[in-house]
Amino acid sequence: NIIENLNIEYLNNNKKINQLINNEDNNIFLFIGRYPLYLSGEYFNNREGALEEYGGGILADFYKSSQIDDINNKLKLKETLKSQINTSFEKILKNNYLILVYPVPEVGFHVPKEIFKKYTYNKNDFLKKLNKDKYILTTSYDVYLERNKEVFELFDGIQNKNLYRFYPHKLFCNDKLKNRCITQDHDAVYYKDYNHLSYYGASIFVDNIFQDILLEVLENR
Repeated sequence: NIIENLNIEYLNNNKKINQLINNEDNNIFLFIGRYPLYLSGEYFNNREGALEEYGGGILADFYKSSQIDDINNKLKLKETLKSQINTSFEKILKNNYLILVYPVPEVGFHVPKEIFKKYTYNKNDFLKKLNKDKYILTTSYDVYLERNKEVFELFDGIQNKNLYRFYPHKLFCNDKLKNRCITQDHDAVYYKDYNHLSYYGASIFVDNIFQDILLEVLENR
């Protein structure tokens, strides 16, 4: 039974969390994950011609199986996940601090491969466009918001004085380009594949968490 397997996996992970929680108070936890994939069971479609390839995993295997035809199973799994997320956060926030990272913008295509493809197809045009526009590969900010609506509602519903929120989309979306999420700049790419940040992208991410949130958490400990 997929729900039973999920519960077993959750309980095993929860034991590790409980060990950390029970060792001492005032720990700082940072939670990040592909919550839109977990809740929807659908890999990212950027609605501009790019659809992320199947990546596997217990949840993905379930959604890809024939059980997906049973809407009750899908809803049951989604509610199970929401409940487990809330339970984990409640336990952590009782005597610890939690930095909750909202969804990182997904892309739908392999960014380095797409950059290389465009470069090799017409090097001169690529360099001209890069020097002129700087941001060659982008995705829709509106699609990001729609894709993550349920995740935002879930996270926004969690209230606690020890909870700190970090919004990666503010680094990559609707800033440099209106209503677009960027995947690279003139110097480097932000992603190493369809959704994982590259070292360069991750460094931007980590620097902002440290400056905007972690220092405040450490002051309040």
